[in-house]
Amino acid sequence: GSDIYFRPHRNNEHSALFLDDLSMAKARKVAAKYACAVVSTSYNNTQLWLGTAQPLSKEERKNAQKYLSDLGYSDPRSVSGDHLGRLPGFFSQKRHVWVNAVLFSSAQYYQPQKTAAVPHMAMRARRRASWKGNPSQSEREFGWVMEMLRNGRSLDFITNHLTRTAEQRGKRNPEYYANLTIRNALKEFHKVV
Repeated sequence: GSDIYFRPHRNNEHSALFLDDLSMAKARKVAAKYACAVVSTSYNNTQLWLGTAQPLSKEERKNAQKYLSDLGYSDPRSVSGDHLGRLPGFFSQKRHVWVNAVLFSSAQYYQPQKTAAVPHMAMRARRRASWKGNPSQSEREFGWVMEMLRNGRSLDFITNHLTRTAEQRGKRNPEYYANLTIRNALKEFHKVV
């Protein structure tokens, strides 16, 4: 009656990152570029075990996971240098499905960013800092669009919902606002992992 998780020893450096909640399409996109294992954890939901070019410390693993989640590739609430992996071949009590390894890639290993000086990361850090207080409605909507893109929702769905929301709050040109917000989110979302 228990879920089975694992992780490499927390006090050692190791060459794997665990990323949660990628759609199968997004996991395949990452697997086409980087060495990884894709583990199906529920319908159209995966955990990615991403191989890194060198062993990483707990802090470096956390920073790399945070960087990738900021790009929309994993659950931002699931970032930790001691992240747990779901073990294939066991039954998920949470989702009531079997956990299965579905894809293995032998592409190049992921090389984490070593500095926080990447321009879009600085922008995201400022945006996150503003969210800690009282985020604007536009900031919340941008975050919502990023989450919908990360979860594989269609652009039509996102555009229609955001346009209706903008109309309800009295934006002058809701279609333009929705398209601009989505275009900016897509730029952020499609940056290379």
